[in-house]
Amino acid sequence: IEVSANAEEVDTQTANKNVTFTTQQMVSLPQTERNPLLFVHSTAGVAAVRQGQVPYMTDQNTNRFSLNGGRDESAAILVDGVSIVSPGWGGAIAVPSQDAVAETQVTRQSYDTKYGKTDGGVVSVVTKSGSNDFHGSGFEFLRNDALDANSWANNFSNIPRQTFHRHQFGGNVGGPLWKSRKLFFFSGFEAFKQATPQTDVTTVPTALQRNGDFSQTHNADGSISTIFDPMTTQLATDGSGNYVRTPFPGNVIPASRLD
Repeated sequence: IEVSANAEEVDTQTANKNVTFTTQQMVSLPQTERNPLLFVHSTAGVAAVRQGQVPYMTDQNTNRFSLNGGRDESAAILVDGVSIVSPGWGGAIAVPSQDAVAETQVTRQSYDTKYGKTDGGVVSVVTKSGSNDFHGSGFEFLRNDALDANSWANNFSNIPRQTFHRHQFGGNVGGPLWKSRKLFFFSGFEAFKQATPQTDVTTVPTALQRNGDFSQTHNADGSISTIFDPMTTQLATDGSGNYVRTPFPGNVIPASRLD
């Protein structure tokens, strides 16, 4: 199934140049984080400014971006016309659940004067509203390590695949409160649980090294890795201006020097 955002069209009523993701498109397009702001990154002129960091559900990495050459973390992000940008990190403080969003609109470069406090563009999220009839839905997404491959580093070090559990669930409901007065409601709930144990492969001192004995500590070329006495540091006598130190005898730190 091929799904794409609405094509940009000439708008004779406003100065806006935008792309709008509808409810159907946000549901159909695949993504793992269920974040309506993630679709912003699929439009032209958008650059992610936080890479290589651990992803969370509505994390600051996804919610911070640059639009059409604007400065990092300076785009306006609105939910129903209200700014949700944190002045501390330039990203969204909290984002509605994807199931509670009617559309996400990305307005770049040219936009109306009603938009302020932005550099490069505006992202506007519109939430769903109630109607004359009651409607509701529920969802549950589960991902675990059953079908995950082990990492290259773990395989190299003969470490088994680690546990990974991501559980997202929730639902929403909307309907009339007072039909004659056209008073409606819409409410959504989403929960996110994730367990991601990490592994670390590193080097620790040997039993000899812990006792100050470096006589068996070698460099990559097989030579002894010399341990120098820092208390013997003095200016070299060859006039080079360098400082020299004396190696510990036998490449062993005396027990009296260990603290």
